[in-house]
Amino acid sequence: MKILLIGEVYSENLGDGIICETVANLIKNAYPNCEIIMGDLSGKSGYEHNNIKQKNEKVHHLFKFNRHFPASLEYPMYLLLNQDKAKKQHIKEICNDDYDFAIFAGGQMLFNHFVIPISRYVKQLKKKNIPIIFHSCGVGTINGKRLKKKLKKALTRKNISSISIRDDIEMVKNVYLPENKQVIYKTFDTALWSAPEYHIQKQESSIIGLGIMFVPRQEKNLIHFWKQIIHHLNQGNMQWQLFCNGDKADYKLAEQIIAAVNKDDPLHVSNPLAERPTKGKELVQQIAQYKSIISFRLHSHIVAASLGVPSIALDWDKKLTFFFESIHYPERVSTHNDDPKQIIAKLKVAEIQKYSEAPIEEQKQQVLTHLYTSIESTKNETDFSLNNTLL
Repeated sequence: MKILLIGEVYSENLGDGIICETVANLIKNAYPNCEIIMGDLSGKSGYEHNNIKQKNEKVHHLFKFNRHFPASLEYPMYLLLNQDKAKKQHIKEICNDDYDFAIFAGGQMLFNHFVIPISRYVKQLKKKNIPIIFHSCGVGTINGKRLKKKLKKALTRKNISSISIRDDIEMVKNVYLPENKQVIYKTFDTALWSAPEYHIQKQESSIIGLGIMFVPRQEKNLIHFWKQIIHHLNQGNMQWQLFCNGDKADYKLAEQIIAAVNKDDPLHVSNPLAERPTKGKELVQQIAQYKSIISFRLHSHIVAASLGVPSIALDWDKKLTFFFESIHYPERVSTHNDDPKQIIAKLKVAEIQKYSEAPIEEQKQQVLTHLYTSIESTKNETDFSLNNTLL
């Protein structure tokens, strides 16, 4: 059995890579003889590609710090981002093989940034009648009608075998698939399996991890916020360390925060900033070394839940609310505009409560069931179609 696994496999934001690697591991557990080929949505061939200078650095810089454009500009701007001939060729070449089926691995895929490459993958795979599974996909903001229409077309092609949604399933049904008769399944994030699949366990620790995320035009506010958090942690004699999910802009902001803190009150800690992780496993290992975390990025929290590391989310996207509601801790979501003392108080409560294991285990089993069921269903459909063709 040969499978094409599609996602942001080699993104600097390592949450996406963790999803892809975890899905691949889970498939290998059930089908040890299968062959899995990775297809990257951004046309990368490895993590080392993150260190290669892009041909049009100005275009990539623009999208690095602004993913939301007015509705009228959204489609042409994302077409510009994906105009690179090498990206198009990457998709054509990787799809020009004989796969039993393809799986979009999950993460926030149904989002303006990925509509065009998703559409290209689906179109190329349709030419070879290769069935496609959309597995545990998250939903993001799309403003323009043309991108919405393009995503709707991709999701309703005849070779789409199965669709499962991680968060806002009602929006997907109403906006993209209102007339579609296909059943859409509600599921959860596969990265909840990351700790066991990477064979990593939580370590005994007294250090609180502070997960940094860069937000355009918010640097001063973010630096001020983290300085306040660190000030109150220091007052309580609590150990802390800044970390990021791998993105270079996040790490650069973390360096600025350390410099700002050190300027006002020279630091007396030996390692205030963790080394920037460059692979998914490194991020999981990093979070495993913390007592608890306060963080922005969703997959720092999903990995933390997988490890049993209590966390407080700093809300910037509804997907964080969806996740914490699903594990029955909506009160663990704050914002960087909230009182730092209250955030730390919430963290102390979370450290005492830890997690209720039942909802997390239930979600893990549900996402696993959907993954294996969709694979078996697609295999059976393919076998049936092949038998009819032979007859």
